[in-house]
Amino acid sequence: MGPARCFATRRRTKLFVASSADGDAFGATIVSGGDADLDAAAAHVADIVGRVITDDRDHPAYVGADARSEMQAHLVGVVAGLDALAARGDTAPPCSFAFVSSDPAASECVAGVWEPAAASRLRSRILSLLNAARAHREHVWVAGFDAHRLHAFGERATALAAFGSMPRP
Repeated sequence: MGPARCFATRRRTKLFVASSADGDAFGATIVSGGDADLDAAAAHVADIVGRVITDDRDHPAYVGADARSEMQAHLVGVVAGLDALAARGDTAPPCSFAFVSSDPAASECVAGVWEPAAASRLRSRILSLLNAARAHREHVWVAGFDAHRLHAFGERATALAAFGSMPRP
């Protein structure tokens, strides 16, 4: 299916990722369809929320983060989102996949234009997952959103990250 047909059929999947203010948690929302602007026609697929695990490499949620920062929380959210998409095992994958982040540094890392030394394990894991996604999709894009502007799925990811950061009883 060519890019023009992909655009016309709107067979796209997007992963919106946000982090908590102190970088100890992430929120991710997966949507399908819609456009790359406000996504009014997008269908909600899944939500993912979690804490950033840095000190226990045997923990099942450890994916390579070595510090709690907004950038690393975003990257942990990308890993969780890509793992969730892979676990869904769609037999008819969308034409394209877009990772949408509110953190420019995380977007640059995922796009492969910046390799922070502090996140080398995370970046390696993400590149492996993205290569697997590319094998099933015509296009993989990296984009950003302003976490302070109205954007339904960006707001949802931001709220999930704040929820993930809340103290546990």
